[in-house]
Amino acid sequence: MNDHYFPAMRDVGERIARAPHVLLAVNYDGTLTPHVDHPSMAQLPSSARQLLYALTNQPNVSVAIVSGRSLRELHEHIAIAGLIYVGNHGLEIRGPELEFVEPRAAECAARLKEIAADLNEQLRQVPGVHVENKGLSLSVHHRRVAPVDSELVWRTAFSIVNQHADEFRLTTGTKAYEIRPQLPWNKGTAVEWICQQLAEPDPLVIYVGDDATDEDAFQELEGAVTIKVGDSADTAAQYVMPGPAEVQRFLEWVNHLTRTEPASAERIEKVVLGAR
Repeated sequence: MNDHYFPAMRDVGERIARAPHVLLAVNYDGTLTPHVDHPSMAQLPSSARQLLYALTNQPNVSVAIVSGRSLRELHEHIAIAGLIYVGNHGLEIRGPELEFVEPRAAECAARLKEIAADLNEQLRQVPGVHVENKGLSLSVHHRRVAPVDSELVWRTAFSIVNQHADEFRLTTGTKAYEIRPQLPWNKGTAVEWICQQLAEPDPLVIYVGDDATDEDAFQELEGAVTIKVGDSADTAAQYVMPGPAEVQRFLEWVNHLTRTEPASAERIEKVVLGAR
């Protein structure tokens, strides 16, 4: 059963305050920033940027930004040293002493380029559609497509990907269709990989995301604190928050709880109750 956002999270607050290390994994679009008509318009608010910087500089916290965007684009939008950047739904990772590209996905890049060309050719007459080739995955953005054309976009994407079903899969995202290599690798397995690379044993993982592709992480990450942003219907997450404003308040709360003071029972009681 889902509880609503962080004022109801007394047990979570106690886990955070007692954890020797926290790995905070947060989606970008729709979680740190509101959804916009075009991906290029999503800008990280300065207050959120300052908060990420503060969390990253805490010795007992690691912060990963997990996104369907390419690693290059994600880094350009945020550009905070010390963060762990997870792009292309987990297929590429870069951070302090971390560098990873899923090798089988890299082998599919040329065929993915061909699929992008086919999509652009068959959808060129549809106003508002945007086919984004991110190197290791594709997004077909349809937020600005008229309702009368929506079915055509779906059928075209499905038909093209179905011709390559042995190599690629088509999933739905937030106002986008996602085309990824047919691999047992997703945002959740990427975060698990990061956990294995950290010098800290058994970090407490907190995963916050809004997209359908974040459901992979909600299901994959056993023992993690999982939070869905937005619509709570049919989610595997434990908690729900309405939108990016509440996510920022939650991150402020986590920043307060993870300060390097001793995690005494008195302090935990004061901090957790004080955030209500």
